[in-house]
Amino acid sequence: ERVCVVCCPAALIEFTVKVLKERLCSMMARPVFEFSFTRSTPVSDDHFFRLLHAQDARAVLCSGPTALKSLMLRFVLTLHDIDITRSKESERTEVTRSTTGWLGQLSWTSLLAWPAWAAKDAVQERLEALRFEAQALGWALGVFRGAVLLLDDID
Repeated sequence: ERVCVVCCPAALIEFTVKVLKERLCSMMARPVFEFSFTRSTPVSDDHFFRLLHAQDARAVLCSGPTALKSLMLRFVLTLHDIDITRSKESERTEVTRSTTGWLGQLSWTSLLAWPAWAAKDAVQERLEALRFEAQALGWALGVFRGAVLLLDDID
């Protein structure tokens, strides 16, 4: 089961959706949806389930090139954020280990860094949220990877 993606200029998306609904819904009973996404769009299961529904219904998704590009860029940026968060966490762990005194007893410098201990849970929560986001974006990209693309480029 594949979804059909129609990529057209942003100014023609509404017109394309209207024409495709008139033609396809009357002849083949295929649903036509508009896909919009920006890098600032909050990621949730909703996006993936909508795309999965479109794939199951063998629907037509109308989108602009910016929405498709934003989806891919958001995935790459999320992976980059995961990498940065992991490296900061490992640096924090190394600093905490280096500030312990003789035989593992805490030194004054490590006691002064106590807010870093409390931040460990916040970092783990941030990593989990980023992993969820990356997984949802990966699933969405998987739907597009198996799709058929019709590219309407007017120049």
